[in-house]
Amino acid sequence: MRPSKYPVQQFCKHLKEGRIMHSSGTSTAYWLSCAVFGVLLGVSGYAGAASDTAIPTQFSAQKVQGQEDRVAMEQTAGQTTGQVVDDAVDPDHIAQDPVAYLLALDTIRAYFWAGQIAYQSNDPGTAGEMFEAPMVDVYVNLESFLNQQGARPFGEALSEASDAAFLEKSQGDMQAAIDTIFDSLTAAEQVTPKSDRSPEDSQAEVLADLLVRAATQYNSAFEADGTDRTWLNGYGFYKAAQYRASVALPLLSQQKTEIHSAFLKAMEILDQAYKSSARPVIAPIRQSSVTDAAQHAADLVGAH
Repeated sequence: MRPSKYPVQQFCKHLKEGRIMHSSGTSTAYWLSCAVFGVLLGVSGYAGAASDTAIPTQFSAQKVQGQEDRVAMEQTAGQTTGQVVDDAVDPDHIAQDPVAYLLALDTIRAYFWAGQIAYQSNDPGTAGEMFEAPMVDVYVNLESFLNQQGARPFGEALSEASDAAFLEKSQGDMQAAIDTIFDSLTAAEQVTPKSDRSPEDSQAEVLADLLVRAATQYNSAFEADGTDRTWLNGYGFYKAAQYRASVALPLLSQQKTEIHSAFLKAMEILDQAYKSSARPVIAPIRQSSVTDAAQHAADLVGAH
């Protein structure tokens, strides 16, 4: 298992310094987030299959001389360096690394959860941006692998969802477009690449990554420069983590009980933190409690 690579405090420091900046509030996930939205069933509410029908993880914008360039943050052995997204989401890497591949899918999932909430809140412009972003940030580097594996491509569906938002289609039409993407993401998981990591280890790394993203955005949303978009992004990460927990926790419940318990605790706190899809005036949960729980789970994953 990789060394621990989820220092929330370091990420927040970089965020404030401008090394990682909001793209209208958007922030990135770790490997594919910082190295790069569920049904509450089964084991302590997260062991069953999740439903996406009911965001962004890894990509943000960094202002460089007045221009915004999407970047991913790659962290190795405690050091964080800027990495262009197209390099980090490299098709060859995705084809070999299940963690990178699943994080790419969950990044799209997170964008679409955020977009869904925005559209339901009568903000089609924001929704359209959320639906459009993963095509440029992620999908273009996934499609070749999907085609190689005989999986159903969904680039056209991504474009249709974005168009539906900008055209202000009915809520029913918009939901149908979103459901198509969620179904496509579920189907794409069936061709997750293999590696020498066990499935439970890979799933744990992905879940840890999403938890830290959600916690980091939660903190940022209540800082002086926090925005509703910051909250929306965090909510998307939370929903992505909720989905991933429904897949990962059953695999971890028997063999990695300490990690399983830490994940349950972190998810319980995030459930309270993100009880509302709209940003509250006052933080419902102490910010340090949210980040500490996510960090603890991530540290345990990194130590194994």
